[in-house]
Amino acid sequence: MKKRNETLDILKGIAILSVILGHAVQRGLVYNFDSTIIWRVVYSYHMPLFVLLSGFTLYLSNPTYNFEWVKRKFYRLIVPLISWTLLVELMCNFQFTGLKPFTIFPNSFYEFAKKSILHPDWAFWFLWIIFIFMLTFYFIDKITKKYNSIRQYQMIFLIFIVILVFKVFNLPQGYFGVADVLNYFPIFICGYYLSKYKDYIFKYVKYTLLPSALLWIVLLNKWDSNDSIAHKYIMAIVAMITVYCLVKLLEKQLKWLTYFGKRSLELYVCESIFLNIGISSGYIRVISIFITATICSLLFARILKTNKYTNFIAFGSFKSENKFRIKKIVTST
Repeated sequence: MKKRNETLDILKGIAILSVILGHAVQRGLVYNFDSTIIWRVVYSYHMPLFVLLSGFTLYLSNPTYNFEWVKRKFYRLIVPLISWTLLVELMCNFQFTGLKPFTIFPNSFYEFAKKSILHPDWAFWFLWIIFIFMLTFYFIDKITKKYNSIRQYQMIFLIFIVILVFKVFNLPQGYFGVADVLNYFPIFICGYYLSKYKDYIFKYVKYTLLPSALLWIVLLNKWDSNDSIAHKYIMAIVAMITVYCLVKLLEKQLKWLTYFGKRSLELYVCESIFLNIGISSGYIRVISIFITATICSLLFARILKTNKYTNFIAFGSFKSENKFRIKKIVTST
């Protein structure tokens, strides 16, 4: 069995805990969450980091782009997308979920079906765009298979097609998650090529820690939710470089984060229904929501994974894990 990359798992752990922390800040500091430094820090890098790592692992896995591969990605990404979108719709009125008012929910099943078809990314957009990226790689691989000269530059070819279709023809981007796909696709591609040329690039990344950290701090002080996409790209890049370099410096001390990194999908979907369970107010509430959402999500995911059917519906995998067991203590006399 191929050994897992611990650095990647640590980075995934940081990313998913940052997602939960960002949501906890929203629920704990309802009226001014977007003006706090912790929210700015988290939202400057957490989802771009997830997308970058997805592109990185795609190349690292060296997949065979066939129908079976597409089917596995559909099970792993789209099945949970459908299941959890329906679940949060059914649970939206429960106060402990904290889903409202941060998400606008349809008022009828017809509206829900319509919204889910036209905007399949409205609840769990990350799963949708990653599947679109995977599907795009599949089709580009098929298109360029017979043309080696194009195949060497298949991603440049792909970018050209995207620009031509959406920019030149000025097609609408308000449906089917197109806006997020276009915004995050360059980051996904960066992750893919970062993985491809990692032996060369990572030799020099350590030298960029100090300037990246300083630029990140400067950009955070000027951060605004209406910033241009170029500003957000630059901030995401310097933030991710800083996080990566710090992880490499403290990798031994951060190994415990691999536990969360290996469970990033489960945490991403499960935390959505445990976002308002906390005590007190202010930052105490933020911390308590973060802790309870993380623990409850892990426990709920563990329960769902003990049965192959619930595991498939919730996480797109038919494999089941062993049920909770209390280990017997054996003593010798």
